[in-house]
Amino acid sequence: MTTKLWADPSATESTYELDHLGGQVEELSAQIDATEAEIAVTADAAASRNRLVAELSFSIDVRTRERITPQLQAFADATASLARADALSRELEKTLTQWDRADDLEAHAQTLETRLKAHKDELDSAQKLLESRRTEVFDELDAEFAETVAAIRIPGVSAATINRESYLPMLNGKSFQSFSPVGGVRTATQVAYWITVITVALRRRDTYYPAFLLMDSPRTSLNDSDDLSSALYRRLVTMADAAEGRVQVIIGDNELPADYRRDYAQLDFDYDHPTINTIHHPGRESVTPLNGSGAKT
Repeated sequence: MTTKLWADPSATESTYELDHLGGQVEELSAQIDATEAEIAVTADAAASRNRLVAELSFSIDVRTRERITPQLQAFADATASLARADALSRELEKTLTQWDRADDLEAHAQTLETRLKAHKDELDSAQKLLESRRTEVFDELDAEFAETVAAIRIPGVSAATINRESYLPMLNGKSFQSFSPVGGVRTATQVAYWITVITVALRRRDTYYPAFLLMDSPRTSLNDSDDLSSALYRRLVTMADAAEGRVQVIIGDNELPADYRRDYAQLDFDYDHPTINTIHHPGRESVTPLNGSGAKT
């Protein structure tokens, strides 16, 4: 762009100054033209740079979509998978701990089962031994009772056994209570029964059964039958002799059979000797009568 200044012909300025100003104007015009050219070049360069920036931005976006974003997504997925794996690992550790505990409990249960089986086996063996001993003892009681009843010769008895449920004597397959209402037979049976029990206990020597027998007036219940009384006492004496001091028998009776009088320690009681002589008697005046008659005994 060129600007021209026209000098007024009527002006009185110096031609030199006008020429100088004109030169300055031309110089300024040249500078303006150069600046405008530079501005145009700069604008072209800026446009080119803008296009390059746009292209690069587009390329970056493409590469980000095609490379970075998938990688970031893969990283995010991997991180999420790792978190899930950690959670699963903790759950598995808990499960394994529970299984370990379950294994311990199973091992303990197997130990208890083994001990239980051992105890059951011991119990079965003990029960078999007990049953065997029970059968053995009852067989021995049956044999001894049958022999004792036969030796005493209880009237009407052909078979004598011990009931294995009630442990009571049986005569001819019946309970001794229902066998005979006669008191003598019952008394003889009871004496035979206790003699049998004590004899077997003394013979076996493996029981704490008391070796002591106390009887009250058996001859009275036997109606003073000499034969039955003699047989009963004979069996008692045989048992005591076989025991060799390991049994004590005390019998309170009206009178001993003739064959056994004075053979053993005997205390006689009568009106003149109403008590055991080693025990002090309180005296006639200190005794209260039982019949209420007022008589002193």
